[in-house]
Amino acid sequence: MASKVFAVIRAFVGVNLPKDLQEHLTGWSDWVRSLHLDGRTPRPGSIHLTLKFLGEVDRDQIRSIQQALQESTREVAPFDLRVGGLATFPNLRGPRVLWIGVEECQSLSQFKQALETKLEELGFLGTGGAFNPI
Repeated sequence: MASKVFAVIRAFVGVNLPKDLQEHLTGWSDWVRSLHLDGRTPRPGSIHLTLKFLGEVDRDQIRSIQQALQESTREVAPFDLRVGGLATFPNLRGPRVLWIGVEECQSLSQFKQALETKLEELGFLGTGGAFNPI
């Protein structure tokens, strides 16, 4: 009996940030590292804005996800991001992720909603509720 090999990857949808902003945020990472907290800091160039965690994705779904992304980007105007605020996830006592908030941006919210709609059509659960990048 032949067994099927499943090829899955852990995936998320994110927005790449401009190089100058990544460099600035890397400076924050250096500051956090100087505090000798447990955990890792991001590699240069890997800092991003996460829009949707997809979880385990079958490789067969990648093309459909890419198409959903392309369709979602056509529905919104270009936008600028302003960052502000610093917090940890899940909490301050056991920080696993340091995150920096993004000021409210109508185009970003529209993009997120269009993306959620397209991904729900592919079977990915919605987040339920308004998008709040802060």
